[in-house]
Amino acid sequence: MLKKRDFYLLGILTQYTIKSSNTFRKVDLPEIETEPKKFEPRLIFIDDQKPALKLLQVITRASFLDSDTHFFSEAQKSLDLLKDNIPSVIITDWQMPGMNGLDLTNHLTKFKDDYPIVYIIFLTSRDETKDLSLALQSGAQDYVKKPYSKSELIARIRTGIRTVTLQQELNELNKKLIKLSTTDSLTECFNRRHGTDILRENLEKVKRDMQKLSLMMVDIDKFKSINDKYGHNAGDMVLKETVGIINNTIRTYDTLIRWGGEEFLIILPDLALEDTNNLAERLLTNISSHQMKIESEKTVNITVSIGISNIISSNNIDLKDFVNEADQALYQAKNGGRNQYKDFVK
Repeated sequence: MLKKRDFYLLGILTQYTIKSSNTFRKVDLPEIETEPKKFEPRLIFIDDQKPALKLLQVITRASFLDSDTHFFSEAQKSLDLLKDNIPSVIITDWQMPGMNGLDLTNHLTKFKDDYPIVYIIFLTSRDETKDLSLALQSGAQDYVKKPYSKSELIARIRTGIRTVTLQQELNELNKKLIKLSTTDSLTECFNRRHGTDILRENLEKVKRDMQKLSLMMVDIDKFKSINDKYGHNAGDMVLKETVGIINNTIRTYDTLIRWGGEEFLIILPDLALEDTNNLAERLLTNISSHQMKIESEKTVNITVSIGISNIISSNNIDLKDFVNEADQALYQAKNGGRNQYKDFVK
């Protein structure tokens, strides 16, 4: 498991207080939570023979008392349980009526994106080498021959638990690292680098699917004066509240990007210019009428200026030109008195 110091060595940094020689000092460490959420994988036992299933209950009760444990006489029923996406260790018999253990494993492997992380242990009397190979090739991770010893079975289940736990922790860590690399830490918008990738994908879609695409460049008016008068913490609060208003105004499938400082880019797929203008009007109203809370009992009113660029499938434009058009329109809105939008006119 990666510890906080590991992130320090990786160069993903923020401050963290540690105790040294009876004093406290700050060192640079990651902004994200590095300790994965503690959990234990669920255990699922499958055997169509009731005595065999009962024996498994007895054998495993003491060793896995705190585990979320389930017992099934039919493999199909376990699939319904797995739909809740909880990582699981599955201990299954091979030969069963209906869906057998091999069928279950093949299904989970084929449709792995629809199910959580699983670690499959075959528990069977089939002991030929070709059977072992077939089980592992189908997607199983382990194989215990009947009759089995209690200690061996428990040891192999614990191996499965460790494996699934590590895989889940790795997945959670990857999600956090992806968020860290694609998201602006203050506003939780996409950052400029990732936003550029999204815009590039949208431009390709315009060419491929003959769609419209609009772009808004939004800039908070006189933002520097807020920082100068009330401090940078107040400025940060204004940025976050502005993002909240924008997100509540645009569509769920539009994309908001912190382009830089107090400037934001909004990607609006399949939106005509007239509809984009109407959206800009709503943004201007919603932002200018909102009391921005900067302290416990202090608020400020702000306005924004908006520049708009729009293309249709017939336009031949690259990403840089498209953004520059919105930026030029924003410049016109600023020069025109602020708290307004302007369309780029070719």
